[in-house]
Parts: sequence; structure tokens; C-alpha cells
Amino acid sequence: FDTDYLEPQELIFKIKEIPYGETITYIELAKRLGNEKLVRAVGTANGVQIFKKLWEEIFAQKSKG
Repeated sequence: FDTDYLEPQELIFKIKEIPYGETITYIELAKRLGNEKLVRAVGTANGVQIFKKLWEEIFAQKSKG
């Protein structure tokens, strides 16, 4: 993918791979996406309402087992 573009689906898949209870930084998530230069895009996406809802859903599912 383009080094300046964050594909939302890629981010969603990587977020879902984070084990429940694990904390990672935006730079670590960007590295897991294969490009640490995406750190600002990851941070920005995390602040968008749709991703906030996604985080809530993912962690709710993982907390249930």
C-alpha cells in the first residue's frame, strides 16, 4: 500500500489481532502494519468516532472470552 495512506481494513485487522489486555503504542501498531511512518494516520484514525466504536466492540468481545 501507499506509504502515506492507511487502509482502514488493514488497521481493523491489526487491531483485532491485539490480545485482550495488551497495550501497544501507535508506533507499534504502525510497525505491525508494515510502515512506522503511518504512526500519525493510526493516531488520527483512533480518534475518529467509527474507530472508537470499533475499539469498544473488539474489547467487549475479547473480555467475554
